[in-house]
Amino acid sequence: MNYNRLISGGGRLLRRLCTEATMAEIPKGKPGLYQKLAEELRKYHRFHHAFEILEWMMTRKINFSWENYAVYLDLMSKVKGVIDAENYFNSLPNPAKNKYSWGSLLNCYCKELMLDKALSHFEKMDELEFATSLSFTNLMALYMRLGQPMKVHKLVNDMKVRKMRMTGFMYIVWMNSCAALNDLDGVESVYQEMKRENGEKIDWKTYSNLAAI
Repeated sequence: MNYNRLISGGGRLLRRLCTEATMAEIPKGKPGLYQKLAEELRKYHRFHHAFEILEWMMTRKINFSWENYAVYLDLMSKVKGVIDAENYFNSLPNPAKNKYSWGSLLNCYCKELMLDKALSHFEKMDELEFATSLSFTNLMALYMRLGQPMKVHKLVNDMKVRKMRMTGFMYIVWMNSCAALNDLDGVESVYQEMKRENGEKIDWKTYSNLAAI
């Protein structure tokens, strides 16, 4: 099936397929068919349709792994709101409350600029040893969106203490935080550290960001 053509085209055919998918029996020997469609729909920001399909898969217990709950939680936040996503997370069985679902809810809080909830949730994640570099990325982006760039450096230092590797995007956020504080020497220092420690992560996005600063 040509998912890209179907989804980018939109319209009645897509709506019909999603409706029929939620009513149909899964094709024999093709348990991943609807999951693949849901992934493509999510990629194209067709969140309502993706949510419908995953909801159908979950109720029928079809090819729904513990990791899939994190995706479902993210879609619920986009479709129904973060409070419904929070309630859903609290209702999950313990095996489904893994680093993926914890991380997904943290992302929801950060997207909605819910600083207190994000920090409280991150603290609990840390206690469970579920904190990852993505968790720090979410918090760094949250502080930047809230106009608190001075707090990004503390997160970077925390990562260094934990010996966690920085991603290319994290270096960009770090450089932008320095720029927001009018610390151009800091921008240069971050760039030089990136060259020294993670030179393979430097790409056109890095240079484009530096040019914009």
